[in-house]
Amino acid sequence: MLKKIDIVKNLINKHSALFRCPKCEKEMKWNEENSLVCSDGHCFDLAKKGYIYLMLRKVETHYNNKLFESRRALCQTGFYEPLTQELVGLINKYLNDEIAQLAIIDAGCGEGSNLARIIEDISANTLKEPVGMGID
Repeated sequence: MLKKIDIVKNLINKHSALFRCPKCEKEMKWNEENSLVCSDGHCFDLAKKGYIYLMLRKVETHYNNKLFESRRALCQTGFYEPLTQELVGLINKYLNDEIAQLAIIDAGCGEGSNLARIIEDISANTLKEPVGMGID
């Protein structure tokens, strides 16, 4: 069974064309050193926890494990379920055979529970393999 980090590596490698360099906006490629690199040489490494830090400079935040645990607990209560189902319904409404690949970007995804649920629900109703990218 693959580790989470290996799953992330495979997904990023397979879908690296979805990324653009935050510095020069050129297409990025996955390399053997587990980094996304653009043709100008700007490089962004995969962290041990399975994310890529795409900021150009360090930003101080108030995020900590307790905040992410609280977000996950809120998501697990079903609080966001009506919104999630509305989004899944809208995506399914416009999903058709002309769409070769479905990529969903969740800006402000937190720890990713809602995006994971949306991908799971869409996968259950289509033969397409949606790709979810979470940004926070």
